[in-house]
Amino acid sequence: QENVTFLAYPDNRISYNKLPISQTIGEHIAQLSPVVIFIPHDLDEHPDHRTVSNIVGELQDRKGFKSRVLQYPIWYKTLSWPYGMLRCLFRQVTSATTET
Repeated sequence: QENVTFLAYPDNRISYNKLPISQTIGEHIAQLSPVVIFIPHDLDEHPDHRTVSNIVGELQDRKGFKSRVLQYPIWYKTLSWPYGMLRCLFRQVTSATTET
């Protein structure tokens, strides 16, 4: 819990605050140098969850940080159970800068 930060942006408004949120998340990643980062799945139905997922993906591409990024589902009605869920539960995000 010591490395958990609540940014307190209003619900359903994350996409309107993308730049400051991106800067804050980027600063935290640079400061903490995490081995693993967990983010909402990029196919999540909630727009805030998708935006956060996109922000971290963009930061990974731009900044080239070495953290492993894993996605998890929150709102997943469109992902068929169980196969869609299992596929997205452990999906590793790779960027253009990540070696395979």
